[in-house]
Amino acid sequence: MRQVLIATCLLLLVASSSSFSINMAAAGPKILKFNERYTAETSNPSATFSISTYNVLMPNSEDGWWVYKYYQSHVPRELREWEARQGRMKDLLLHHGGSDIVCIQEACGSSFDKDFAFMTEAGYDSMLHNKFRFRTATFWKKDRFSLVAASHKDRVLITRLRLAQQATEGLKASDLCVVNCHLTGGPNADKRLRQVHDALDQLRKDAKKQDVDLPPPTVVCGDFNEDGESAAALLLKDGEVPAGHKVRGVEVTSKAKKQVLGPFHDAHGVAYAAANEPRLPTIVCPNLDSAMIMAEGAEEAGGDASAKLVPTPSLLDALKKAFDALGGGKEELEEEDVERWLVTINGQMGRGSEFRNAMACMEEKGRRTLSLEDFTSIYMKELREGKFWGVDHDLRQALGCPVEGAGGKESFQAVYDYIYFNQQGLELLGICEAMEEEDMRRARSGADPLPNDKFPSDHVMQTAVLRLKEPGSS
Repeated sequence: MRQVLIATCLLLLVASSSSFSINMAAAGPKILKFNERYTAETSNPSATFSISTYNVLMPNSEDGWWVYKYYQSHVPRELREWEARQGRMKDLLLHHGGSDIVCIQEACGSSFDKDFAFMTEAGYDSMLHNKFRFRTATFWKKDRFSLVAASHKDRVLITRLRLAQQATEGLKASDLCVVNCHLTGGPNADKRLRQVHDALDQLRKDAKKQDVDLPPPTVVCGDFNEDGESAAALLLKDGEVPAGHKVRGVEVTSKAKKQVLGPFHDAHGVAYAAANEPRLPTIVCPNLDSAMIMAEGAEEAGGDASAKLVPTPSLLDALKKAFDALGGGKEELEEEDVERWLVTINGQMGRGSEFRNAMACMEEKGRRTLSLEDFTSIYMKELREGKFWGVDHDLRQALGCPVEGAGGKESFQAVYDYIYFNQQGLELLGICEAMEEEDMRRARSGADPLPNDKFPSDHVMQTAVLRLKEPGSS
């Protein structure tokens, strides 16, 4: 018989059945393994809810054509396309998850309704961010919550939700605020701090305008695009980032940044620490960076080596082999060689940053050829934009010239995705793991990194079970 899924477990978590006597709050937050089930009695089951956050990796139904490049060569091409990915995502979000609230990142605005029609059919309502190519979107079960208000900030979507049985006009102190983030990536800790601060400050202003007591129960979740003790995490946990605070040697704010809705706690951090278990990564992908680039003169760059990235000898060797193969040993790729290269790596002419950069390079030169230096420069631009997966695909899978040492070893692993909750308004009951231990082990070992034929994103869905506290409770 198929093992009981997380969705069943979450339904049982909020049940008031007298046949079970586990009191989650008294016993501390639980870690629900993929193949485990348990239940809990609560004094107020209607106030208990589950929430998931998941960077879904851009749906490639209309946009996101390049997503197939994220996959390793052993994954069949048909399983990289949206029809297969959507099926895996439906299974994960509904059958292995089934949370009351689902926050996703990297939704596509033009195809969102079609991409996630299965969520609507399952009884969810939703709000999609009204800007950006890679958008955040928040779903909630219509029989559990209703939407009170929404705000669209910089890479952050704020929704105010109310328990369905409390549907009244105006803001209330008991409204649940969900801050769904997909913070700016790369060496931009200052932007990530500002994005979180501005979102929390918006909630403060809304409460003040409506004369609502602070702080409301608030969840801040999503893809923070940063591992470790970031400035954004410091703001959430401590309530303040002091003026002059530095991240990796770079100042992120000249003025103190404060928030009054916290302190916030990291749900998974709390649960794993309570269980004395190591925290699991939330992004597990091929380990490519160190084989392709190295930092030169990091100290002279003030700690920010992003402008001093140079290719490794292994990358230069792979690029030279690919260049020679494409040009038949010629000193420069002629126009037909360039077109053959671009069609080979991208499937057709006219798309991809490689195409745009190649065209710009040839236009600047005034002739329709590319030298090895030009070829190398185009791929270094890809790497400076973080597209290691794309370069690896092009050289390994498309051109047959893999970079020695790239992939095939322990995966890159980090914690980028979080569910933070403020202790004044919310109580943590438990967390739920979205991968079986063997699947996680294989992903981490490098044998089957994410995304793969089971999991349609390089991120791991995070789920927590929380309970709204009674106003005024400690």
